[in-house]
Amino acid sequence: MAENLLRTGSATFLIIDPELEHRDDDSFILWLKEEGFKAQYFGHGNGTHAIYINVNARIYNWPMAGVSLSSCVFNHAIRMSEFKQIYSIFEKYKDFDCCIFTEEEQRKHDDWEAQRPILAERARRIKEEYFSKNPSYEEWLNDVADCILKDSWYREHWPEYTKEDILKDAEVYENVLRLAYERQEMPGATAAEWDVVTM
Repeated sequence: MAENLLRTGSATFLIIDPELEHRDDDSFILWLKEEGFKAQYFGHGNGTHAIYINVNARIYNWPMAGVSLSSCVFNHAIRMSEFKQIYSIFEKYKDFDCCIFTEEEQRKHDDWEAQRPILAERARRIKEEYFSKNPSYEEWLNDVADCILKDSWYREHWPEYTKEDILKDAEVYENVLRLAYERQEMPGATAAEWDVVTM
Protein backbone atom coordinates (compact mmCIF):
# COMPACT_ATOMS: atom_id res chain seq x y z
CA MET A 1 0.00 0.00 0.00
CA ALA A 2 1.33 3.43 -0.96
CA GLU A 3 2.21 5.87 1.80
CA ASN A 4 -0.40 8.58 2.35
CA LEU A 5 1.69 11.60 1.42
CA LEU A 6 -1.19 13.99 2.17
CA ARG A 7 -0.28 13.57 5.83
CA THR A 8 3.19 14.91 5.13
CA GLY A 9 3.75 18.44 6.40
CA SER A 10 3.28 20.64 9.39
CA ALA A 11 1.37 23.58 10.80
CA THR A 12 4.64 25.00 12.07
CA PHE A 13 6.39 27.97 10.52
CA LEU A 14 10.05 28.75 11.08
CA ILE A 15 10.65 32.49 11.21
CA ILE A 16 14.14 33.81 10.66
CA ASP A 17 14.48 37.56 10.60
CA PRO A 18 17.40 39.84 11.55
CA GLU A 19 14.95 42.20 13.25
CA LEU A 20 13.66 39.48 15.61
CA GLU A 21 15.31 39.63 19.00
CA HIS A 22 15.44 36.72 21.47
CA ARG A 23 13.48 38.65 24.10
CA ASP A 24 10.00 38.21 25.55
CA ASP A 25 9.34 41.92 25.01
CA ASP A 26 10.31 41.86 21.34
CA SER A 27 7.57 43.61 19.32
CA PHE A 28 6.89 40.46 17.26
CA ILE A 29 6.58 38.32 20.39
CA LEU A 30 4.23 40.87 21.94
CA TRP A 31 2.13 40.75 18.75
CA LEU A 32 2.00 36.94 18.94
CA LYS A 33 0.77 37.17 22.53
CA GLU A 34 -1.93 39.65 21.51
CA GLU A 35 -3.07 37.11 18.89
CA GLY A 36 -3.40 34.43 21.57
CA PHE A 37 -0.13 32.56 21.05
CA LYS A 38 1.68 31.19 24.08
CA ALA A 39 5.23 30.11 24.67
CA GLN A 40 5.86 26.39 25.09
CA TYR A 41 9.53 26.09 25.83
CA PHE A 42 11.47 22.87 25.78
CA GLY A 43 15.19 22.41 25.54
CA HIS A 44 17.30 25.51 25.84
CA GLY A 45 16.35 28.03 23.20
CA ASN A 46 19.49 29.69 21.98
CA GLY A 47 18.75 30.35 18.32
CA THR A 48 19.39 33.91 17.21
CA HIS A 49 16.80 35.90 15.25
CA ALA A 50 14.58 32.83 14.82
CA ILE A 51 11.43 31.29 16.25
CA TYR A 52 9.08 28.34 15.59
CA ILE A 53 5.34 29.09 15.47
CA ASN A 54 2.62 26.42 15.32
CA VAL A 55 -0.53 28.12 14.07
CA ASN A 56 -2.88 25.24 14.97
CA ALA A 57 -1.68 24.84 18.55
CA ARG A 58 -1.03 28.61 18.76
CA ILE A 59 2.32 28.15 20.44
CA TYR A 60 5.83 29.37 19.76
CA ASN A 61 9.25 28.24 20.81
CA TRP A 62 12.74 29.59 20.41
CA PRO A 63 14.93 27.22 18.36
CA MET A 64 18.07 25.43 19.48
CA ALA A 65 21.18 26.00 17.43
CA GLY A 66 21.96 22.94 15.31
CA VAL A 67 18.73 21.12 16.30
CA SER A 68 15.56 20.82 14.22
CA LEU A 69 12.68 21.01 16.70
CA SER A 70 9.98 20.55 14.06
CA SER A 71 9.41 20.24 10.35
CA CYS A 72 8.14 23.51 8.95
CA VAL A 73 5.76 24.55 6.21
CA PHE A 74 7.39 24.32 2.80
CA ASN A 75 10.62 23.18 4.50
CA HIS A 76 11.87 26.75 4.45
CA ALA A 77 12.00 29.68 6.83
CA ILE A 78 10.16 32.95 6.16
CA ARG A 79 10.39 36.52 7.43
CA MET A 80 8.15 38.05 10.10
CA SER A 81 6.29 40.21 7.58
CA GLU A 82 5.62 37.17 5.38
CA PHE A 83 4.25 35.22 8.33
CA LYS A 84 1.90 38.09 9.18
CA GLN A 85 0.62 38.12 5.60
CA ILE A 86 -0.04 34.38 5.63
CA TYR A 87 -1.57 34.54 9.10
CA SER A 88 -3.92 37.36 8.11
CA ILE A 89 -5.35 35.24 5.28
CA PHE A 90 -6.32 32.41 7.59
CA GLU A 91 -7.50 34.76 10.32
CA LYS A 92 -10.24 35.87 7.91
CA TYR A 93 -11.69 32.37 8.14
CA LYS A 94 -11.10 31.56 11.80
CA ASP A 95 -14.82 31.62 12.67
CA PHE A 96 -15.82 29.54 9.64
CA ASP A 97 -15.89 25.80 9.10
CA CYS A 98 -13.09 24.33 7.00
CA CYS A 99 -14.57 24.80 3.51
CA ILE A 100 -16.62 27.94 4.14
CA PHE A 101 -15.49 31.41 3.07
CA THR A 102 -18.27 33.89 3.83
CA GLU A 103 -20.63 34.74 6.67
CA GLU A 104 -23.61 33.94 4.44
CA GLU A 105 -22.27 30.47 3.67
CA GLN A 106 -21.60 29.88 7.36
CA ARG A 107 -25.12 31.01 8.29
CA LYS A 108 -26.66 28.59 5.79
CA HIS A 109 -24.41 25.82 7.06
CA ASP A 110 -25.35 26.55 10.67
CA ASP A 111 -29.04 26.53 9.73
CA TRP A 112 -28.59 23.16 8.07
CA GLU A 113 -26.73 21.76 11.07
CA ALA A 114 -29.55 22.97 13.33
CA GLN A 115 -32.02 21.06 11.16
CA ARG A 116 -30.09 17.79 11.20
CA PRO A 117 -31.44 16.41 14.50
CA ILE A 118 -34.97 17.41 13.46
CA LEU A 119 -34.59 15.65 10.12
CA ALA A 120 -33.01 12.62 11.80
CA GLU A 121 -35.95 12.34 14.21
CA ARG A 122 -38.42 12.70 11.35
CA ALA A 123 -36.62 9.95 9.41
CA ARG A 124 -36.64 7.73 12.51
CA ARG A 125 -40.39 8.17 12.91
CA ILE A 126 -41.07 7.47 9.23
CA LYS A 127 -38.94 4.32 9.37
CA GLU A 128 -40.62 3.18 12.58
CA GLU A 129 -44.06 3.72 11.07
CA TYR A 130 -43.14 1.92 7.84
CA PHE A 131 -41.78 -1.21 9.53
CA SER A 132 -44.52 -1.25 12.17
CA LYS A 133 -46.75 -2.52 9.37
CA ASN A 134 -44.47 -5.58 9.08
CA PRO A 135 -44.08 -5.48 5.29
CA SER A 136 -42.99 -8.75 3.72
CA TYR A 137 -39.76 -8.89 1.73
CA GLU A 138 -41.80 -8.88 -1.49
CA GLU A 139 -43.78 -5.80 -0.38
CA TRP A 140 -40.60 -4.02 0.63
CA LEU A 141 -38.95 -4.89 -2.69
CA ASN A 142 -41.98 -3.59 -4.56
CA ASP A 143 -41.60 -0.29 -2.71
CA VAL A 144 -37.91 -0.20 -3.63
CA ALA A 145 -38.85 -0.62 -7.29
CA ASP A 146 -41.42 2.19 -7.04
CA CYS A 147 -38.78 4.50 -5.52
CA ILE A 148 -36.38 3.71 -8.38
CA LEU A 149 -39.02 4.48 -11.00
CA LYS A 150 -39.82 7.81 -9.32
CA ASP A 151 -36.17 8.83 -9.05
CA SER A 152 -35.23 11.60 -11.52
CA TRP A 153 -31.70 10.25 -12.00
CA TYR A 154 -32.94 6.83 -13.10
CA ARG A 155 -35.61 8.40 -15.32
CA GLU A 156 -32.91 10.44 -17.05
CA HIS A 157 -30.19 7.78 -17.35
CA TRP A 158 -32.23 4.54 -17.49
CA PRO A 159 -35.51 5.69 -19.07
CA GLU A 160 -36.35 2.20 -20.40
CA TYR A 161 -35.78 0.50 -17.02
CA THR A 162 -39.14 -1.03 -16.10
CA LYS A 163 -40.48 -2.45 -12.86
CA GLU A 164 -40.21 -5.91 -14.37
CA ASP A 165 -36.51 -5.26 -15.11
CA ILE A 166 -35.94 -4.14 -11.53
CA LEU A 167 -37.62 -7.19 -10.01
CA LYS A 168 -35.70 -9.46 -12.38
CA ASP A 169 -32.40 -7.87 -11.33
CA ALA A 170 -33.49 -8.25 -7.72
CA GLU A 171 -33.61 -12.02 -8.14
CA VAL A 172 -29.89 -12.02 -8.98
CA TYR A 173 -29.00 -9.89 -5.96
CA GLU A 174 -31.53 -11.38 -3.56
CA ASN A 175 -28.98 -12.21 -0.84
CA VAL A 176 -27.76 -8.60 -0.68
CA LEU A 177 -31.29 -7.21 -0.80
CA ARG A 178 -32.58 -9.52 1.90
CA LEU A 179 -29.79 -8.29 4.18
CA ALA A 180 -30.93 -4.71 3.56
CA TYR A 181 -34.51 -5.75 4.31
CA GLU A 182 -33.48 -7.51 7.53
CA ARG A 183 -31.53 -4.41 8.58
CA GLN A 184 -34.78 -2.50 8.04
CA GLU A 185 -33.28 -0.25 5.44
CA MET A 186 -35.88 2.09 4.00
CA PRO A 187 -36.87 1.37 0.38
CA GLY A 188 -35.76 4.84 -0.69
CA ALA A 189 -32.28 4.29 0.76
CA THR A 190 -31.89 1.00 -1.12
CA ALA A 191 -33.23 2.60 -4.30
CA ALA A 192 -30.64 5.37 -4.00
CA GLU A 193 -27.89 2.74 -4.00
CA TRP A 194 -29.44 0.48 -6.62
CA ASP A 195 -26.67 1.01 -9.18
CA VAL A 196 -24.13 0.02 -6.49
CA VAL A 197 -26.16 -3.00 -5.35
CA THR A 198 -26.49 -4.28 -8.92
CA MET A 199 -22.98 -3.37 -10.04
